[in-house]
Amino acid sequence: LMSRPLLLLCLFVQYCACFTNAAPEYNHTQAVELYLYSKISACEAKAIEQWTCVLCDKFPNFEVKGVYNPKSVDSQALVGYDRDTHRIVAAFRGSKNEKNVLTDLDFKKIPYIDSLCNDCEVHRGFLLEWQSYRAHVLADIHALMATHPNASIILTGHSMGGAVALLAALDCVKEGVAVDNLSVYTYGEPRVANRA
Repeated sequence: LMSRPLLLLCLFVQYCACFTNAAPEYNHTQAVELYLYSKISACEAKAIEQWTCVLCDKFPNFEVKGVYNPKSVDSQALVGYDRDTHRIVAAFRGSKNEKNVLTDLDFKKIPYIDSLCNDCEVHRGFLLEWQSYRAHVLADIHALMATHPNASIILTGHSMGGAVALLAALDCVKEGVAVDNLSVYTYGEPRVANRA
């Protein structure tokens, strides 16, 4: 059983049941809200920063901490705090342009360096995507955790954004985010890693 710790960690984090016997209950309202956040992550960066994109009015008390769109991958993510639901949200955009499609197609498996898992490999394109804004996203999540210590943390994304959300969750856990306070909601997430 322990020969596949990364796979187990992924499953536990993704389904919010790490170290418990209870499976999480599906919350339709929350699933729809988080899908909307993943859609918002595809809006123009300036509209997200000013919280004026067409879907932003669904969350009138959301405070944007950061919008990240590194040129190297031509993608986008956002982090912020929702005062109404008392949660920190990181949303990752799915494929939207030719560069993103090339990231999707960069599916060569490369080693995932982690002391808990030997022979673990991940999709190169998704890992490089995550690494392009990892430092900023994690720094802003930690800053919001310091300001809102009892807030839940939710990572979400559609398609490629879902794959990146899963990789982000692994790094959050490695950086000390309590697993029982972390949720991952993905929509159409492709396979991210091997079976190791």
